[in-house]
Amino acid sequence: MFIASSRRLAALTAGGLASAALTAASFGAAPAHAADSVITIDKQFTYDCEPIVTIGPDSETLGHHPIQVQAQSTIPSVAYAGQTLAATPTTITLHMSNNLWLANKVLTHVANAVDGSSDDSTLGMSIDGAAPSWVPIDGLSVTNAPIPVAAEDVWTPPEPWLIPTSGTVRAIPIPADAAGKEITLHMPQQFTADALIKGGWLDNGDGVKDYQNVKTDMTCVLDQPDDTLLEAPVPIQEPTATTLSATTAPSVYGSSSKVAVNVSGAATGPVEVVENGAVLARGAVTNGTGTVPLPANLAVGTHNLTVRYPEAWGFLASSATTSVTVGKATASITSAKVAPKKVKAKKAAKLTVAVAAPAGTTGAVTVTLKGKTVGTGTLANGTATIKLKKFKKAGKQSLTVTYAGDANSTGATKTVKVKVVK
Repeated sequence: MFIASSRRLAALTAGGLASAALTAASFGAAPAHAADSVITIDKQFTYDCEPIVTIGPDSETLGHHPIQVQAQSTIPSVAYAGQTLAATPTTITLHMSNNLWLANKVLTHVANAVDGSSDDSTLGMSIDGAAPSWVPIDGLSVTNAPIPVAAEDVWTPPEPWLIPTSGTVRAIPIPADAAGKEITLHMPQQFTADALIKGGWLDNGDGVKDYQNVKTDMTCVLDQPDDTLLEAPVPIQEPTATTLSATTAPSVYGSSSKVAVNVSGAATGPVEVVENGAVLARGAVTNGTGTVPLPANLAVGTHNLTVRYPEAWGFLASSATTSVTVGKATASITSAKVAPKKVKAKKAAKLTVAVAAPAGTTGAVTVTLKGKTVGTGTLANGTATIKLKKFKKAGKQSLTVTYAGDANSTGATKTVKVKVVK
């Protein structure tokens, strides 16, 4: 049973909705051209809105009320033919009137939060006065936005009742043949909004507090002839053509080489380095210049690369080829230790070899005595432990340790003196 009188509720809300305002922030792509700026949008529109409250099986209209919708946003001062205004996160804040807060208080008593959403909010874009294309604002919603709560005998909110929502304006493509024309933006002719008032209770007529959520639907229709958001249209220009040049310096395996990139027109944006169709590295240019580090594990040899500057806001794509030569890393044997320290003739001994080389280096290690092999091993994680052939007699021996190298590292040698005792 709808005990909160619809006549009383309508009387409380009459005129109260007029001070509600929607505030939208941030629209469109950031300017890539240094000379570009942004246009700040701040304009109000009057909508005729009809809220409908639903409690249980009963629904009741609260009549028609004017709502001022204030749109605040930004858009680049120049748009570019054949390119796309980026999808933009948007915040919309509903500034609720004191009378509407009071009506909600009378109906729901201590309601303290609201969920809200709009599934059909849009922004219109027209070119040279043509009919607008309507672009959805996706996901426009809020959860648990607080409602100011006051004592039973207080009839004004203790602080402003604000309902912030957020969503994303979809990306807007600019036609390729639109250069020389102009963009205007438009508010929608109509939109709907749904809300769920939570945490309150209703008077069901028997003195029992009936805690439940209250559903409200509202349809709003533009109630003024002017729907344009911009004080002046945004001109559409051709994007700037670019040329790209790239240079590299030789490197060795394990050390990252860099590609120096220059893009004409003081372009800004991402660049990528491609080898055999696969992206090898990514970077960026700012005001036309940048460097892209290449992977340190780039294989030894000559690599033919394509450097690409994909299309960015205000600039067309360009690419160039270059090459980089990667040489072998210089390996060195940093230590070669015999164990045990006192080697006895005709007894077993081992030699542990450490090689300084890039991570992942492998390869054979050979130990010789007077030209004859007395032990072999394989490098793993920078070391190799080699079992030596038994020395036949006591005396000073000179071992030659040879690391053969691998595909990415050079070889190395080291002499080790060993004293063999009886």
